[in-house]
Amino acid sequence: MKSVCYIFLLFISFSLSAQVEFMPEGGVYKAKTEVVLSAPEGGTIYYTIDGSRPSSASIKYKSPIVVSNIKVVRAVVYINGIRSKINTQSYFCDREYSLPIISITSNPANLFDYSTGIYVKGCCADTIEPYMGANFWKSWEKPCNVEMYDKNGDVCFNQQAGMSLFGGFSRALPQKSLAIIARKKYGKSRFKYPIFSERKHKKYKSFILRNSGGDFKRTHLRDAYMTQLVAPNDVAIQAYEPAIVFINGEYWGIQNIREKINEHYLAQNYHVDKDNVDILRQNGVRRHGSSKNYKYLLNYLRTHNLSKYENVKTLDKFMDIEAFMTFNISQVYSDNRDAG
Repeated sequence: MKSVCYIFLLFISFSLSAQVEFMPEGGVYKAKTEVVLSAPEGGTIYYTIDGSRPSSASIKYKSPIVVSNIKVVRAVVYINGIRSKINTQSYFCDREYSLPIISITSNPANLFDYSTGIYVKGCCADTIEPYMGANFWKSWEKPCNVEMYDKNGDVCFNQQAGMSLFGGFSRALPQKSLAIIARKKYGKSRFKYPIFSERKHKKYKSFILRNSGGDFKRTHLRDAYMTQLVAPNDVAIQAYEPAIVFINGEYWGIQNIREKINEHYLAQNYHVDKDNVDILRQNGVRRHGSSKNYKYLLNYLRTHNLSKYENVKTLDKFMDIEAFMTFNISQVYSDNRDAG
């Protein structure tokens, strides 16, 4: 009996690790391309082209898939009723691209369903901007597949990840900012690729696809331009890389890939212990760590006369006054009217 069980477990393991093979794999191609799917003998392949998770109710693969424009193909193989992991590949056969490409694929309901979609107003939105109570104000995280292709059309990474809406009032804009997060529960805990040419990091926990906020429908680069301009003054900035974004094979415009400010950002760029930092949102709301030290700082400012040198000298022990001044000068110079 033990040997029979062992053989059965081996079979299950083999079936679950099997994946549909794509030939060629996703990328940028100069002409119409035929995509051939293959799987282990005895398997049946099913696929979708609308971003939804493929199942035995999806299109049954019989012949090569012809791509003459843009298409995202998601496929699984069933072997004796056991379903494999999903393989997702995006194809761009419509034109040449001069910017990196980010292709996000997810069940359409995760984005656009009235009840569960993170990109729509949903049931409970206010009637005026910024539509408080809308789905896009929720802190929901949805599973997705994210692919990045460089300027030459070569794949940088292709993996499962989590996505959530990001930003403030810019959530009400038609093109929204997304936070993309690598988590072990989706498969990999990092994006193993040097996303930003200005950094030396070879892997990232997360990144932002930013709609440029208040600069939306204008230059789409003003924020990145101003942060790069003040970088020589040692102001902490988010690295920047423009990219063309697609969602479920639909062109979604140019968005800015930016570093996400969190404990991982601080650990990478300032070599601090990510578990020993405090990160607060506007108005002092705790996001990571504790708000205790910040409240102590505010109390010190309220109760001490800063015209006295000894008080300023004490303040400088737990606050980088010079950096704070440089930061505010940068905000004033760049005319940032959305600084909180």
